Amino acid sequence: MRIRTRDGYKELNKESLASAIGSSIRGKFKVAITGFTETMAYANLTYYTDPGSVTFEKKISIRRTHEMCTSCFRRRSGYFEATVQLRGNPERIQSMIRKLTKYIERRGGFITKVEEVTNGIDVYTSDKLATSEFFKEYELKPGRSYTLYGLKHGNKLYRNTYVLRL
Repeated sequence: MRIRTRDGYKELNKESLASAIGSSIRGKFKVAITGFTETMAYANLTYYTDPGSVTFEKKISIRRTHEMCTSCFRRRSGYFEATVQLRGNPERIQSMIRKLTKYIERRGGFITKVEEVTNGIDVYTSDKLATSEFFKEYELKPGRSYTLYGLKHGNKLYRNTYVLRL
């Protein structure tokens, strides 16, 4: 389960829960979570005043909503920014897919899908910058093309296609 904080979505743990509660309370409070369940958090709140501080315990109900973070939404919807077309020897293609998947996932991206076509395999990746860096790191020279995908805030968005013959 994940929780929305002002810094984005994070895994639910004591620190992220304290951050979410602290950002929703006005004043100079320090929040320390003593325990939590899926529906309730138990916290010690410390309010700092000029001569000292006051600490009290509070039970806080956790409201669950069915909202997806941007990353989860992109995964589920099949979002991709780049297509890597791998052609040639099937064993080398499988090895390259493993390397590419590991590289993209280490950088916070994901592989949307792997599609087998008549003369090879197409791999759809979520991050075109990480895909480009992959080719630079492994000193590969793929063929490149760019397709206009749409506009966002008046800027043109492109999807990249890389062709690599193995």
